[in-house]
Amino acid sequence: MRVLIILTIVFLLGSCTLELELDAPATTPELVVNSIAEAYGDSLVVQVWESTDILSNVSDLHITDARVSLYADDRYLLDLVEINDPNDQLGEFYYTPVPNTLSPGTKYTIEVNKDGYPVAIAEEVIEERPLDFAASSVCRKCFCEYDESTELTTVTVTIADEPGPDYYHLIINYSILIYDFVPEITSSRARVFGEYFESNSPVFEDHIVNGPNRPLVFTDELFDGMTQTISFTVEDGPAVAPFQGIYCNNDLTLGAQIEIELRRVSEAYYNYYNTVTLQDQALDNPFAEPVQVFNNIRGGKGIFGSYGSVKMDIDVSSGD
Repeated sequence: MRVLIILTIVFLLGSCTLELELDAPATTPELVVNSIAEAYGDSLVVQVWESTDILSNVSDLHITDARVSLYADDRYLLDLVEINDPNDQLGEFYYTPVPNTLSPGTKYTIEVNKDGYPVAIAEEVIEERPLDFAASSVCRKCFCEYDESTELTTVTVTIADEPGPDYYHLIINYSILIYDFVPEITSSRARVFGEYFESNSPVFEDHIVNGPNRPLVFTDELFDGMTQTISFTVEDGPAVAPFQGIYCNNDLTLGAQIEIELRRVSEAYYNYYNTVTLQDQALDNPFAEPVQVFNNIRGGKGIFGSYGSVKMDIDVSSGD
C-alpha cells in the first residue's frame, strides 16, 4: 500500500507543469566596441558588435556599415575600412593602416556611428614599452625522460620597474623543436600556446595562476621602482607526450624554446583583463560575489586599451 501511495504522488507531481512568464525589462541595443592598440604598431583593428539581452537567440551580432573614425589628440585622422574575411579568426572587423605608427603618449579616440544606436566613443593614451626584463629557464627532466610526475620547466622572469604606477601582462609560449623530422627539412617546430602555469608569486594577488590561457596581468604595487623576480612552473607534459613516441623511438634531435612577452599595459587594459579573469574564476564558485567586467566605451560597451611590449626567446636548458 505504501509503495502504491508513493508511486501515485510521483505520478501526480511528474504530470504537473507550471509555465512562468518572465517579464524581462526591454533593453536598448548599444554598440560593443573592442580594440587593443600596440605602441609603434602600424595598424589598428576595431571589432564592433551589437549588445543583446540574455533571452536573445541572435547568433551573429557583428555590426556592418558603421562609420569608425580615428582621432589623434582630438584631430581627425581617417575612417577605418570595413573587412569581412571568413578565413580570418576575427571574421568581420574594421581596419586601417596608421600614419607614422601608433605613438606612445598620444591620445587616440575611436568614434563609432551607426544608425539606430547611440554614438560609441572611447579614448586611450598609448602605453610605452617596458624598460627591460631578463628571463631564464631550467628543464628539470626533459623530453624522452619525461614522466607524468615530473614538472618539466621552471621559468624565471626579472622585471626592472620604473617609479610610478605600472600595469603588466606576461605571456609565455612554449615551443618544441624537432630537428630532422622530415629528411628534406632541417627542422620543424610544434608550438604549444598557453600551457599550464603555476606560480605562488604575490604579485598576482587573488588570481589563480594554474591553468591554460589565463591572462597573467598584475600591477607593480609590491615592487614600484624596484626589480622584481617572478618564477613559474610550466607544466607542458600533456603537450610533449604525443611527440614522445615519434622522436624518442627514432633518435631525433630535440630542443625547446620559450617565448616570453612582457607587456606594459594601460590601466584600462589591466582593468578589463583583471575583471575578465576574476569573473572566470567566480563561475564555478556559488559563494563568489558577481564581477562586473570593466567598460570604458562612452555610449556603449567594450574596451579600448593599449600596450607596449618586448619579447625574448630563451632556450630550455637541462637541469641537474
